[in-house]
Amino acid sequence: IELNKMKLVFYDSNKLTDITRVRYSIYSSNGYAIDNEIDFIPTYTENTDIRYYSFVLPEGLSTTGMYYIQIQFLNAEGVVAERSLEYNYIR
Repeated sequence: IELNKMKLVFYDSNKLTDITRVRYSIYSSNGYAIDNEIDFIPTYTENTDIRYYSFVLPEGLSTTGMYYIQIQFLNAEGVVAERSLEYNYIR
């Protein structure tokens, strides 16, 4: 994983494997803005008692700071869930 990419981590997520695509917008106060929709293929990790999925967004971040993400989780029937997140990028 490249250091300047956003890694989303999902703990105790219900029916995450039913999601096939994600649509999202990323923006910041320094003018960074991007919209995208991509296939959702998370990675499953299991370490002793900890189990989680993770997913890395393909866009690289150019500068450190706070980024805001609006994300929709999709399956064949449409939008399953929507979330808004804050992501603090530190090098």
